[in-house]
Amino acid sequence: MQRVQAVVDRCRSEARSPREHAVALHDYVRDEVLFGFTPYFDAATPERTLRLGIGHCNPQASLMIALFRAAGFEARFRPATIGNDIMRGTADAPTRLSHLFTEVNLEGQWLRLDNYIVDPALRRSAIDRLRRDGRALGYGCHATATGKWDGRSNAFSQVATDSMIYELHDAVDRMRDGIPSIDEDSVVLHHNSHQSMVEEQQKKKRQKSSTPSSANFSTRAKNIISLSKHLKHQLGSKKCVKQIQK
Repeated sequence: MQRVQAVVDRCRSEARSPREHAVALHDYVRDEVLFGFTPYFDAATPERTLRLGIGHCNPQASLMIALFRAAGFEARFRPATIGNDIMRGTADAPTRLSHLFTEVNLEGQWLRLDNYIVDPALRRSAIDRLRRDGRALGYGCHATATGKWDGRSNAFSQVATDSMIYELHDAVDRMRDGIPSIDEDSVVLHHNSHQSMVEEQQKKKRQKSSTPSSANFSTRAKNIISLSKHLKHQLGSKKCVKQIQK
């Protein structure tokens, strides 16, 4: 996996210890892979997720674990079943959702993570909207979400409380043996550039007394893939959705 190894090597060059290396890998996924859906859905490989720069919890967990393992860390999947409140405002999701977070062993301690899933721009916008709505969950994020990980404790942006978990399944080393065959050349990936969310944050700082209109929160996930036509016009960008054909 050339892309995976390249990220591992890059992060290793900037780290002074194995713990710093693990944190750097986490931060890379958090900052470089947007939260969203691709036509590959759960079948996206770590290499493909890196290339596309977008993925939801399952492919991002696969990527995170691949990076940890390539760097020499013991890592595994932790499947869970959670409620759909986390997606309120973005999707008409089933009552219960499958979720994956990562467990990594650092110096004999198993740590749980999912806060690499929500990228910084989305996390800031989602938390701001949740606070104004007076809610704890929605827009793919929890109001107490953190983007930071110190390599010594658990860190979450989606499964922020134990009460969110209906079922916590046993940790597993592998989720699948293969992926569906997809004509990669014909795939059109829709995603948000995030720039407008950054612009909105800056605008709000300049105009503290103004209240952003609902139009400023058009669905970040709108038209992200054909499988997501049910996504609602709630959170995201004022700009049009960018289409990337690869």
